[in-house]
Amino acid sequence: MLVVPGERLWAKNGGGRDAHAAASRWQVRQPPAGFGEGEQPQRNARLTLREVLQRTRRHEPGAPAVLDLGRLRRSNDHMLAVLYACLRVNAGRRRLNNTLKAQTTLDDVAHVLEARVAAGNADARELTALAQHKAAMRCSVTDAMAVWDAANNHFTRLTRLLPSQLDTLAIRFMPLEPNEVERLAQAHVMARLQARPSNAHNEAGAIDEFSNARVTYQQAVAAHELARSRVERVRAVREMAEAGFRFGAHGVRGFVEAVVAQHHERNGRLAREFKACMALYALYALALQLPEQFDLY
Repeated sequence: MLVVPGERLWAKNGGGRDAHAAASRWQVRQPPAGFGEGEQPQRNARLTLREVLQRTRRHEPGAPAVLDLGRLRRSNDHMLAVLYACLRVNAGRRRLNNTLKAQTTLDDVAHVLEARVAAGNADARELTALAQHKAAMRCSVTDAMAVWDAANNHFTRLTRLLPSQLDTLAIRFMPLEPNEVERLAQAHVMARLQARPSNAHNEAGAIDEFSNARVTYQQAVAAHELARSRVERVRAVREMAEAGFRFGAHGVRGFVEAVVAQHHERNGRLAREFKACMALYALYALALQLPEQFDLY
């Protein structure tokens, strides 16, 4: 196959793959135990989840929160709201990153296709189809930017911090062990009984309340796992379609559709990861153990 200028661009950009170097400021990694408390000495300017919670923690007058169930419950509710804001920024940032990378890939494909058409190696009608996908992706970028801006504004209003101060590199979902969920269920029941020890229906109500939250959590975990498997499947399809397009075995349509599908599945996984994280933290909030989980007694 004739190598035209667009082909050299394709090779230089790694075949349109998600180049880690080009998007390193957005990349995330799997955190160690502790739900986002990864040790990153080189990024001390950024705040971890724990540091954000510490800075925004409410201190009410009177007895320490650990000795007052009402204050402890309000503290957990406030921390859960702050975590929601942090995770929303993280999801919005990564969604925007994914969408921008998909847009860059389509732009690179357009350059290659234009060069092939000029060299007589491709049908000019493929450019029209590609232009439609590019227009749709520009709309996706606009939507992702709006979602990210809304998340940033909410975060700043609640925490009085800038989103750039939040280190989202270590914020990833890690499912709980079954025995940890059981421990939180018992802690929730004990907290309810301490609040109303003479109420005969209190224990049953506490069990029901946590059971509902556990079902929500389990459903979120299952949805997240399904989303992960779908991402892996579309990744494999995209790689095959890319190889076919790169070496001229197939036209642009299959590859572009694979890029768009991968973009949608990645963003779908992010949405499910966000819900799974919130469902997990909701269990700790019900058990009144968010401060303990983040070593904020």
